[in-house]
Amino acid sequence: MDGVNTRKIAGRRRIRLLACLPLLLAAGCAGLFDGPRPSRDEVFVHIRLVDDLPHGQFGLASCHEGVCSIRLRRETYPYCLLHELRHPFEGNFHEGRHSTEDCHVP
Repeated sequence: MDGVNTRKIAGRRRIRLLACLPLLLAAGCAGLFDGPRPSRDEVFVHIRLVDDLPHGQFGLASCHEGVCSIRLRRETYPYCLLHELRHPFEGNFHEGRHSTEDCHVP
C-alpha cells in the first residue's frame, strides 16, 4: 500500500472508533448506575392534566394490569411528568415516603 491509502484506512478506523466511543462509554458506565430497575417492560398510559389533587400532591399514578392512569397538576406540567411516568414502569419507587424526585418545579 502507498502512504495515501494507508492514511485513508487509518482515518476511517479513527472515525469508526470515535463514532463508537459514546456506546463504549455508556456500556462501561452502565455498571456504575445503581438506580431503580423497571418492573414492567410495557405499559399503556393515559395522562390527564387537572387543576387540583388531594393533599397538595403534584401528581398521582395508578396502574392495573399494564394500564396506567396519571393525573398531573396542570401547574406542575411538565416539571413532574418524569416522576409520574416512572411509576408505571417502576411501581411505587418511593414507597412509604413523600418524594419530589425527578419533579423539578421552579
